[in-house]
Amino acid sequence: MQVARFAEPKIPDDLPHPPAWLRGDGPDRDVVLSSRVRVMRNLAGHRFPHKMDEPERVAVCEQIGHALSDRCPVALADADFDANVAWRLIPAHFRETTTGRGVLADEVRTLVCLLNEEDHLRVQAIEPGLRLDEASLRASEAIESLGAALTWAWSPELGYLGASPFNCGTGRRRGVLLHLLGLQACRKLGALVQAVAAQGFVARGAFGEASKVVGALLQVSDVRERPEEFDALVRSIVGRERVARVQAAQRLEDLAAKALESLRSHHMLSLPDALAVLSLTRWQASAHGYEPLCAVDLLLGGCEPTANAQDRAAARRRCQFLRAALL
Repeated sequence: MQVARFAEPKIPDDLPHPPAWLRGDGPDRDVVLSSRVRVMRNLAGHRFPHKMDEPERVAVCEQIGHALSDRCPVALADADFDANVAWRLIPAHFRETTTGRGVLADEVRTLVCLLNEEDHLRVQAIEPGLRLDEASLRASEAIESLGAALTWAWSPELGYLGASPFNCGTGRRRGVLLHLLGLQACRKLGALVQAVAAQGFVARGAFGEASKVVGALLQVSDVRERPEEFDALVRSIVGRERVARVQAAQRLEDLAAKALESLRSHHMLSLPDALAVLSLTRWQASAHGYEPLCAVDLLLGGCEPTANAQDRAAARRRCQFLRAALL
């Protein structure tokens, strides 16, 4: 029997230029889309962003922006907001419409800095696949370089001070974005999320805090600086997902055929439906080895994750985008 397959992805010309993690390969890329390390810092002598008035916010933004000018000279355009949220460069709640905020990046956007989000500065380094050590090194180098020009708020008792007490200390968070379609098909994903939480780690959807798990995309983070335990957890999840994909192979083929037919016959797609299509496309590409996974992951940029769920125009655009890319 002939297997129904999505076409080789065609990348639309109107997508913004993708970040480096979407243009390269990495270890365990079949399960781990990307690794991200975030480090927060606040300037000594200033209030936290939620307590600032506009002049102070602008002054902090300008001071940090000046220190970043050589390492991160690129200001991310607000017009590309949806794509940058989908590509994990910006959290969904963070727009630059407030005076004294900013998003700066290096030329290839492996390093992205948020100015006056929850804290004065959040540096995040993103790598393809399971490359937490590389991402951690890149973030550390940036923070150490900035420390020569800026004075951070720090306490002997608490470490580096953050707007949230949970972030005080090293101010570092390590995380991975996982594609767990096999575990979802075997109805084991919910139990996994509970097990991750029971071990003191954080599991959420792909688009930040409070986001739901859709498209079998799960973000798992270490907020307590337990790198060895976290690395072991991630490798365990990767192994369990590969076993589940073998067990659920026929079910996944059937789901892919249904999703392909649905894409052909429908003219609107909700965000969960669009991500389900991409999830199955990604699994097929991995299972049959016919397309670099980064080409599929890049299509996340056209799914408009911040659009209102009732936005019918956005639903039509998603469908048109994926039909053009995959049929």
